[in-house]
Amino acid sequence: MYYLFALLLPVYFSSFISAQALDDQLDQNMRRLNSMMLLANRTNSVSSVKDMAFLNEGYIPQGIHVNAEGFFVSMYHKTISGEIALRPSIVVHYNFDNEVISKTELSVNSRPYYGHMSGLAVLGDYFLVPDQKSIRFFARATGAEDTARQTRLKLNSQEQNFSRFSQLDLNTDHNDDHVLWVTEFRHQNHSKADSTGRQRAIDQNYIFGYVIDPDTLSIETKPAYRFYVPGREVYRIQGLTPVAAGRDQYSFLASSSWGDDDSKLIRLDYVANESYYNYRFVGARQILSLPAGLEEVHATKAGVWTHFESGAQYFQKRKHKKTWESYFPYIIRMTKAKLLDL
Repeated sequence: MYYLFALLLPVYFSSFISAQALDDQLDQNMRRLNSMMLLANRTNSVSSVKDMAFLNEGYIPQGIHVNAEGFFVSMYHKTISGEIALRPSIVVHYNFDNEVISKTELSVNSRPYYGHMSGLAVLGDYFLVPDQKSIRFFARATGAEDTARQTRLKLNSQEQNFSRFSQLDLNTDHNDDHVLWVTEFRHQNHSKADSTGRQRAIDQNYIFGYVIDPDTLSIETKPAYRFYVPGREVYRIQGLTPVAAGRDQYSFLASSSWGDDDSKLIRLDYVANESYYNYRFVGARQILSLPAGLEEVHATKAGVWTHFESGAQYFQKRKHKKTWESYFPYIIRMTKAKLLDL
């Protein structure tokens, strides 16, 4: 409660802050409070709320990863005029006290990397980032890509309607193997041109799992897992993470959002077929409605971490499009057990 009231305290006694700046600060604080109240009314599972750095510098958060060192957020840069490629994409490392440990600017062949950073995994000395159908490795110490490690992921011929893997989560399977879980962002009416050039509706999406060796960082390029996602029912996936993994049953949480509309947290359940590669879809249900801009999700043993892009300067002050009403510049941790009971 103290945290919420603190958000409402303007700096009345500073002669260096203009009246317009005070109005902006009050407006932001009120929108933060409204978002917090909205979140509190929709779920009792939130166990921590943390601010994100660099949102007022034009950065937009995308991927998230959590390990024993703290939590990591990937971001790309976009001005309020819609310009990109002015500042390199970054990965921000926080400790669990919400202090910034490092901000790493990424580069490829000594040139800035401007990728969208829609997913993030942290393993060993590297940041792993999806790019089209490949996984790129950036050194944590310098931000430079290790181009020799870049790995293209393979698919079967019937799965070639994938354009790119836009979401990435690193987690373990039921064998405790490290797995890169990937999927593609698609709208409900997704289509792709066939060999004749005609647009063909594609109703299905998939979650694929690729095993990675945590010591050598070698990725098995053929997927070990495939989970069907009904594209007309579950779409606009911004992130996914496994929350239950067993030989005969898997469950994932998927975040779904678009624009200034409310976001969705969706649970997908599967059981094994005769082939453990291809699990059978059981059902999907929305378990939470959340503020706009929900992005990547990442599950640990006890918690589910996620964050929102609605607090980014671009969505609040952009000049060429309508600005967003929602304002939620936070990383939140939710209790996994409470989420799965909803």
